Amino acid sequence: MEYNTCLKHVSQDVFMSFLMKVDVENKVAVVTGGGTGIGQAISQGLSRCGASVVVGYRESMADAKETVDKIIATGGRANTFAADIGDERQVEKLMKKIKVI
Repeated sequence: MEYNTCLKHVSQDVFMSFLMKVDVENKVAVVTGGGTGIGQAISQGLSRCGASVVVGYRESMADAKETVDKIIATGGRANTFAADIGDERQVEKLMKKIKVI
C-alpha cells in the first residue's frame, strides 16, 4: 500500500512536469480509466493545463463521476463516457461523441 501511494505521487509529479511542456489548452483529452489511480491524476492534470477531459470508464461509473465533479469544482471542463476500449464499436461511438465536444 505504501509503495502504490508513493508511486502515484511520483507519477503525478512526472506527468505534470511533462504537461508543462505540451500545449493542451482548448484540446479534448480522452483518459481511459480516468476515474481511478494514475488515470484520475492524469485527468486532473490535463484539466489544470486547460484541456477538456473525457473520463472514460468501463465499470467504475461512480469513480469517473467523482473525478469529473472534482475537475468541474476547480473550474475545469469534463464529462464521463462508458466504453470498453476492447470493443471497436464502442471506441467508434466514443470518437463520434468527442467530435461534437
